[in-house]
Amino acid sequence: MTNLDRELPHDLDAERAVLGSMLLRPECSDDVAEILVDGAAEFWFERHGELFAAIVALRADKRPIDGVIIKDHLIRTGRFEALGGFDFLADLIGGAPSSLLAGDYAGLVHAAYVLRQVVRVGQSAIDAATGLGTRNNGVQRSDVDAAIGLLGAGTARLAEMALGKTRDSGSIVDVVA
Repeated sequence: MTNLDRELPHDLDAERAVLGSMLLRPECSDDVAEILVDGAAEFWFERHGELFAAIVALRADKRPIDGVIIKDHLIRTGRFEALGGFDFLADLIGGAPSSLLAGDYAGLVHAAYVLRQVVRVGQSAIDAATGLGTRNNGVQRSDVDAAIGLLGAGTARLAEMALGKTRDSGSIVDVVA
């Protein structure tokens, strides 16, 4: 795949606000999880996604959620220091402007994720089309059909994502590759 020349869309402030909100007001976690349909994969910053997955897992186990419970869970899984320790959790909790707006923050995270997937679909289509059209035997009709099929599959998946109808841990690139 060709390297992208630009940084992909993301909103680190919204990611922090979502996670801080989930730690401050755990009951918003279920609503956030409904918006972030592809789970931890929707986060740009990997450790944000990892913490999100931990919160969702604890909620699924009917465990209470707060900074102390999360800290304990992350220590037991050996991830507390790797994620940034106390400073990481404190920054998230202190960085949530209003936990009442967790759904709005999650919407911003999801929008950035969908935009990243749009870029990836486009890049995959470019890579496929240029690869097909540069062989020694020239461009074939089957090349055009393959490229259009690839783009169509990616576009359909993007529409599902934009409408919030997906829930998987795979990448859009897997669908179109």
